[in-house]
Amino acid sequence: RLLVSLDAGLRLFIVLHGLSPRDFTWRSRDPRRRFFDYRAGMAWARHPRIRFVALEQHIAQALPALLAMDRAPLTWPHPLPDDCPPDDGARAVSSPVRIAFPGTAHSNKGFAVFESAARRFASPALDFELVGYNPVHRTDNAAVAFRAPTAPLPRGAYVERLRGADYAMLPLREDVYRLTASGSMMDCIALRLPLMTTPNDAVLALERE
Repeated sequence: RLLVSLDAGLRLFIVLHGLSPRDFTWRSRDPRRRFFDYRAGMAWARHPRIRFVALEQHIAQALPALLAMDRAPLTWPHPLPDDCPPDDGARAVSSPVRIAFPGTAHSNKGFAVFESAARRFASPALDFELVGYNPVHRTDNAAVAFRAPTAPLPRGAYVERLRGADYAMLPLREDVYRLTASGSMMDCIALRLPLMTTPNDAVLALERE
C-alpha cells in the first residue's frame, strides 16, 4: 500500500498461493500477532490499484466470503507446464504397476495416506515411488514400502520419472486445497497421467469444466 501511495502510476498485483482457510477463520488473541496476520495484511492492502490474484477460478470465488472483499480477485489460471509433453499414443501398463506420489512429500498433499497405502498394499505386483523429495527426513528405502530419491530431483529428472509411472496418487487435503492450486496436479494433467486423488474443490472444478 505504501508503494502504490508513493507512485501514482503503480499498479500492484498480489498472487495468492498456498493459503489455508484456517489463516482467515482463526486469529490469535495476541494483538501483536493479529497486527501481522492474513486478515490484517489483506485489510492493509485494500487500495484501488492493488489487486489480488487467484490461480484457480474456484479460489477466486471462495475468497470474498472469507475476507469480506469489496471485489473478487482476478483469476490467472495455473498454466499447464510446457516441459511435460505427453507420450504419443497409448502404452501398456508396467509390470509391476508403478504408482507415483508427485512432488514434495508434504502432509498437506496427503503423503501420509500414500505412505500408509504403500505399506498396506505392498505386493510384487505394485511398485510405489515418491517422485520428488521428503524434506523432513531422508527415506531409508530398506525400511519402507516405497522407493524414493535421496536428494531433490532436478526438474527434468522429475518429469521423466513421473512420465514412467502408470498412475499418480495425490490425496490432497480438502481443507488446504480449497484455496491452494496444485502444481503437481498440473504436471499429471499435462502428462495425461491417471490420477488417484480425493474429492476437493480443484478436482470438482476441473470435472465441471
